[in-house]
Amino acid sequence: MGFTREVVVKAPVEEVFEVVSNFKHAEEAMDHVTGVEILTDGPIGVGTEIKETRQIKKFEASSVLKVTEYEKNRRFVVQSEQNNLLLEYVYIFKEVKEGTRVEFEGKINTKGIRNRLMKPLITYIIKKEDSEHLNQMKKFVENRSDQKTDE
Repeated sequence: MGFTREVVVKAPVEEVFEVVSNFKHAEEAMDHVTGVEILTDGPIGVGTEIKETRQIKKFEASSVLKVTEYEKNRRFVVQSEQNNLLLEYVYIFKEVKEGTRVEFEGKINTKGIRNRLMKPLITYIIKKEDSEHLNQMKKFVENRSDQKTDE
């Protein structure tokens, strides 16, 4: 189970990839992200670990994301495993006439009988939580691009 989204951002693929794959922009770009900490040294790439904190209703929840694939300006994959719940977020970037198309797939795998029984609910919650993140990133990138052109 999982979900997919797609968005076209009016900006070059290099800029869109940099914003999406570089977690330093997450707090500014996404409403529900309240903290980001890069846990590993060096540039973002395969093996990079990021601690991300989110506001979920009245609670804050943190998880560690690990970059498992990184092909600059083309593909970016992060995974997170917590409480027998494995999330994998796949981003594919394609240059199009209008700018950059970002294809997103959220994959959700569960372990244990409790999580398997709860998987439809877990999927619903995650979809609700993350379904708008591409639109928020699009808005953030396009606003940055507009500001650069105004300068």
